[in-house]
Amino acid sequence: MTSLNNYAYVLKLLNRGDEAGPLVKECLERRRRVLGEDHPETIWSSCEYAQVLHAQGQLDQAVELLKDALERNSRVMGPDHFRSIKILNNYAAILVQSGRLTEAEPLFKEAVQRRRRAVGDDHPDMLNSLNNYAVVLRSLHRAEEAEPLARRAVAVATTNPSMGPRHRDTRAFAYNHAKVLDDLGRRAEAEAIRKQFDLPDPATRTSTRPATSPR
Repeated sequence: MTSLNNYAYVLKLLNRGDEAGPLVKECLERRRRVLGEDHPETIWSSCEYAQVLHAQGQLDQAVELLKDALERNSRVMGPDHFRSIKILNNYAAILVQSGRLTEAEPLFKEAVQRRRRAVGDDHPDMLNSLNNYAVVLRSLHRAEEAEPLARRAVAVATTNPSMGPRHRDTRAFAYNHAKVLDDLGRRAEAEAIRKQFDLPDPATRTSTRPATSPR
């Protein structure tokens, strides 16, 4: 089963997702039969197959798989296990992509709480969770709540030895903080952040907005 899963992974790296999908599904079905539904590797295979479904545009099916995987992994490995938190983030992210923001918001909030317990306030993964939560709050027109979260993510990432002001994630955090400030009518502060981090003006830029992955 491990060889099958590894081969599927290589196919995905080669952008041959159509070939990888059936192998990921087969690996999941084998692990369910041999290891059982609650084995950690079966649960993780469910998450990998959810990614396949996501790539195929089958968001509702991906959501249901991740919801089940989150419940199982939290029960078997604990809610603050790194895989439980990653599944939680991915589950919330797909809900956002499905337009289900009000369902995603409490999940991102929970991810912040779990990250804080697991890795502390200043870990890069914690900052990513803060940023994700701030982005969702802004999308829900709750910029007042989003602003202090976005500001903290930028401030800590800028001085974090493993990140710094030129790190991709730091720049993404800064971009999102500037957008929150725009929503609050604090244009001068937003422009100061764009100047500090050499970010494009949203009125003139043509590139895709910086984004962080839902780690």
